[in-house]
Amino acid sequence: MDEDLAWRKRELATLKRMVERARPHEKVFLLRAAVCVLYAHWEGFVRASATSYASFVAAQGLRYRDLSPNFVALGLRSEILNAARSNRLTDLTSVAEKMIHSLDERARIDWERSVETGSNLDSARFAQILCLIGRDGGEYESSNWLLDRKLLGNRNLVAHGRRVNVDADDY
Repeated sequence: MDEDLAWRKRELATLKRMVERARPHEKVFLLRAAVCVLYAHWEGFVRASATSYASFVAAQGLRYRDLSPNFVALGLRSEILNAARSNRLTDLTSVAEKMIHSLDERARIDWERSVETGSNLDSARFAQILCLIGRDGGEYESSNWLLDRKLLGNRNLVAHGRRVNVDADDY
């Protein structure tokens, strides 16, 4: 994760220097491009780090009993989702029985498909990813507006061909 984060920081720092050195007409273009790259690194790092952590936990070979509830839910995710889709009490009961009787089994966590950022990693989806890895998202709530309106909002406008001027200080 350190190497991944370092690469992302280097790339963003290079882009920032390019913006600072650019002529005015180039700066407008570079800031628009920079918002898309910044968003890409945001989404990529969240996905990579959360997936790595889920992989790490899965590789420990722990029993369901030894996992926090978020990882138990992740380990039984497909059964839970299938039972919820069927909406039959018998299916829901089977999942409950599995939860009760599988506590001493080695957990099987499908970490490869566990982190879903969707097409837009907004604050609500970020909160779900934090829950998935057992983190409380409360410390990030004050950044929801910045993430949803500034970063994601501007990225969407640029990515969908809208003309938006990105303020250098905001970037």
